[in-house]
Amino acid sequence: MFPKITIKELKPVNLEGGYLIDGFPSVGFSSAIATESMIHTSQFELVGIIDSPSFPPIIIIKDENQ
Repeated sequence: MFPKITIKELKPVNLEGGYLIDGFPSVGFSSAIATESMIHTSQFELVGIIDSPSFPPIIIIKDENQ
């Protein structure tokens, strides 16, 4: 049986010709940190979240006014 995955769209967006950046943590948090850095330095916008009880627990606290 496959794990339940929830996709939460925060803002509608047309992905055609765009980029999808995957920030899932692996052995450590380096991929999540690198993704957060790419979002901020490239002026990307968070438009969705993928979540599942099967994913490792992680927390990100950020100031939405930045």
